[in-house]
Amino acid sequence: LPKILFTPLLILQLALSAHAQVAFQDDFKGKVLDTTNWTVLSPNGKVMQVDRLVLTLTGSAQKTQQGKIQCVMQTKKTFARVSGGKVLRLTMDLGLSPYAFYVLGLMPDITYQQWADLNYGFHGNRLDRALWFMEGSSLSLPTPENPKGAHVLRLHDPPVKYQTYKIRLELGAVDGALWQYDFGEGWKTGRDTRGDGHGDKGKGYRFFLTADSYGDAEMLVDDVSLEYVTPTLGRRIDPPVWGPPVNADFDGKMDERWTNWAGDLGSWWAKLSVADFKTVPGWVTFHGPAGGFGLCLRHYPFLLRKTAPFYVEVHLRYPTIDPPEANYLVMASLLLDTDGDLYTDDIAIPSLVIQNIAASRKTQVRVETMVAAGQKAFISCAKNDTDLSRYWNSGDLFLRIGLKDKKTLTFSYKFKPDEPWTIFHTFEAPVANPAGLGVPIGFDLVGPCADSGWPKPPKPQCKADEVSYEIDYVHFVEDAPSNP
Repeated sequence: LPKILFTPLLILQLALSAHAQVAFQDDFKGKVLDTTNWTVLSPNGKVMQVDRLVLTLTGSAQKTQQGKIQCVMQTKKTFARVSGGKVLRLTMDLGLSPYAFYVLGLMPDITYQQWADLNYGFHGNRLDRALWFMEGSSLSLPTPENPKGAHVLRLHDPPVKYQTYKIRLELGAVDGALWQYDFGEGWKTGRDTRGDGHGDKGKGYRFFLTADSYGDAEMLVDDVSLEYVTPTLGRRIDPPVWGPPVNADFDGKMDERWTNWAGDLGSWWAKLSVADFKTVPGWVTFHGPAGGFGLCLRHYPFLLRKTAPFYVEVHLRYPTIDPPEANYLVMASLLLDTDGDLYTDDIAIPSLVIQNIAASRKTQVRVETMVAAGQKAFISCAKNDTDLSRYWNSGDLFLRIGLKDKKTLTFSYKFKPDEPWTIFHTFEAPVANPAGLGVPIGFDLVGPCADSGWPKPPKPQCKADEVSYEIDYVHFVEDAPSNP
């Protein structure tokens, strides 16, 4: 038998686990759910026990019920925050298929009405690639006025049916909680508000989980445990373990850090498009069916060695497989974390947009930005539609978004590989934001069609089955480019 090295840390962990007091446990063995422990509310979804819980969800049911939660489970028992000097800790295993999302955690000792009653918990969303650490029901980032705002960890989406992980939630002795997660590399801390005056000071909680989806999906639940443990010592927040950005040259495959949203995860409002590496060798060609969304390609998240200079360069070609007969649009977006805290949801999306207006044979360029809480610095990061000197109805197109330095963002394009970049717009950080524009953590390349519901370009927009999108590469430059 192999020898076990009993380090001081392992001895401490064994000692603490040996003295844990189990208050509730369900490993869902067998085929029948124990209804003496659980209250199940499932207006639209289906709950099965097959040696684990399988919650089956349908997008059509969600639409007909106007977004009502599909599956809800709640413990019949109530659990105290503290027992015998120990604190309550929740641990469980989860698996999410594409489209699935959930909210779960601890709520007051009441019958479930809505997840707005949440005291402490998690929200996992595979389509959004996110794991939220929630203190209260808000998914907005914490502010001085709202210290209970959520924190969020952005995740890579693995090319497997189920994204699996463990989560653990430990209450503080008086208030607050400790949020932890394990993706196979041991427990890591995402948030810790114990003893800082945040959160409620309730003394009795029920565990609940809700499952829903953006389309047909499943959620797996196993090994739910509530126990009383010696409080974990205070820990620093573990930074996200993200890799560097990976160039996409589309040499016959899609790197797993890249996701074709339309082809892999899809969108709940449209049919799926297809990423094709064979039609045009060395390029990726996207083509959608009737009613499809078109293109949505994302590399997200990544972590840079330094914030700036940093450039994203894209080489496209006007579609040669199916030249569009209506308006055509491509949008390249840099995703920027605006406050330097990678666990808060404050992402700005400055975007360079190229569009063809077929009726007037014009190609226009503009800059626009999605602005929300925490992104005020980008409100003025915009440039109206401007006609270019030529109509792009054949040949190459190059787009570039560059963070020249931490306070300067440039938007450029060109039509030939050997010509200099035309800087269409330069955006400077406002004086009120001395920290700069933020940290790049992702990139989107989007080609919306008529069924996306977007107002631009003006109608008629192309439908997904009327146009292909051909992309040669997306490259990241973490230094000053040779061709400025």
